[in-house]
Amino acid sequence: MSDHPAGAKPTSKFKLLLYVILGIILLTVFLEMTGLADVAGKRENQEIIDRPHDR
Repeated sequence: MSDHPAGAKPTSKFKLLLYVILGIILLTVFLEMTGLADVAGKRENQEIIDRPHDR
């Protein structure tokens, strides 16, 4: 009578997707806080040196 098999729960795919998204977010925050990776693209790589009088 139902489209779903007897053992499958309809929310299992939603929970799996939610856990994957939470895992990616936690991994991003962990890598950004430890400084292992520039995940969010916030880190400045270029140092600007302004010395107009040194010639």
